[in-house]
Amino acid sequence: MADAALNRGRFHFRTRSRSLSSSAFVGLFCALSLLACSSKGSSGTSTASGSAGNSETPDQVTTVPPPTLPNATLKEAFAAESAKRPDVFRAWGGSEPFLVRLRADQEKYAAALNDKYGQSIRIRLGLFGYPLNSGEILSPSPCALLADTRTEESGLKASVTLSSAVINAGGDLRGTLTITNVGIEPVSFNGGEPRTGLIVRPGTTEVVGIYDGEIAGVGITATLAPGESKELEMLVGTASCDASVGFAVPPGDYEVITIAIDAAEDINGVKGVRLASAPTGLKITANPA
Repeated sequence: MADAALNRGRFHFRTRSRSLSSSAFVGLFCALSLLACSSKGSSGTSTASGSAGNSETPDQVTTVPPPTLPNATLKEAFAAESAKRPDVFRAWGGSEPFLVRLRADQEKYAAALNDKYGQSIRIRLGLFGYPLNSGEILSPSPCALLADTRTEESGLKASVTLSSAVINAGGDLRGTLTITNVGIEPVSFNGGEPRTGLIVRPGTTEVVGIYDGEIAGVGITATLAPGESKELEMLVGTASCDASVGFAVPPGDYEVITIAIDAAEDINGVKGVRLASAPTGLKITANPA
């Protein structure tokens, strides 16, 4: 239904122009006025000889943008689109215009959708609107998440294990966050999972990439005896925090850090402390697509 509506809205107009011969007009003008002919005849003759009376300009094709589609049509269309490629869609929906969010490595697919649906949709790849200079930025930015963090609190420490140490730019991977009580007293905390990994430059807390997908989180509460651990699921993405380098974090060597317990959560009933994991290495490679 959506494709039919789009096809009805695409038209191509071909216009063929023919330059007019000015020699006939110059001859008539001279017959009527010798004065006019003597003063302007040379320029008229030049114009006539300079233009090929029977020449044709190349075909000129004007493409009319696709029409603005109603939300009901777009919902039907993107239900079908996302069913075919569920791994690259972050979310879609809304109105005026309809928002389509894609994984950061999907520039070619974004271009195809932009051509097909035009002004009916706006597209976001990772944290930024498509095309990249469209000015749309996810706000507030989630890229300043490592301010005022600690790597140990009340006997708790956290570490990260990734499902792979290598990932393509723009891709996602999973991991495990392990929170361990290294103290001598039991420690209680609450939080949620999955947690999300933050990509940083090695040896720093400068966040350069994040996971930008939707998360259906669940709350957890745990009490750890000394030496006991709790494992939580993790998601790691490579959406770039810096538009100047593109939608995805560029290839290179990085580290992953995770906020194990955030300030809104608590340790032994006390809120306001942000516990971060120790960093673990990650190599980002060029996307073959």
